[in-house]
Amino acid sequence: MLILSLTMLLVGIAVLLCYGSNKHQRLWRKPLAPVWRKLALALAVFACCSAAWQLSHAAAVFFCLLLLMLWLMLLPFATLLRRSTVDEKH
Repeated sequence: MLILSLTMLLVGIAVLLCYGSNKHQRLWRKPLAPVWRKLALALAVFACCSAAWQLSHAAAVFFCLLLLMLWLMLLPFATLLRRSTVDEKH
């Protein structure tokens, strides 16, 4: 159970770094440097390997793909939760 929680955390950090290094991101004022994408890829591979250690290989690949798709779909919507400066003036 601990390894699967670690896998979810690693995939979440990997997606956050990958999204943050994109020039069209809206989480921060400036995007992260492109070198962070390599770390994001390494974290995603390590997460898939750690899931394969806990689960069967087919289940681990499915679990990692499912997590990647979920995080990649939900992370851009996190910008909707942040208050904008227009909302703070009212």
